Amino acid sequence: MLEVSRRANGIDISFSATVDNIDRADEETKRFLWKMGLETETFAIRLSVREGLLNALQHGSFSDPRKIIKYWLRLEEKLLIIEIEDEMMIPHKDKEIHCIFPRILRFSSILELNLCTWILWSA
Repeated sequence: MLEVSRRANGIDISFSATVDNIDRADEETKRFLWKMGLETETFAIRLSVREGLLNALQHGSFSDPRKIIKYWLRLEEKLLIIEIEDEMMIPHKDKEIHCIFPRILRFSSILELNLCTWILWSA
């Protein structure tokens, strides 16, 4: 299962946790980046996205194809926001916490990358 929603400024992708689907999500990412005129930054962005998606596959979904990985990519002015969500739940006191890993890329004269800040919230 792989579902893609295309927007003017981004893409939303949900897929079952498989390497094949990561490859398909990567192709969607490439199409979007080229459409937005980011050809020169495509390699670095795709590398970052693939690393995050593979991390969600291996550590968040434990390579279980029944698990769902969600991925959002948005371009807002000179800010590229990449968010990856998996189904991993972290026990915390009397409730479980759900994880989302955002990556923010800023475009200026060079590509700046803010890697993996955790945002936690109760499920």
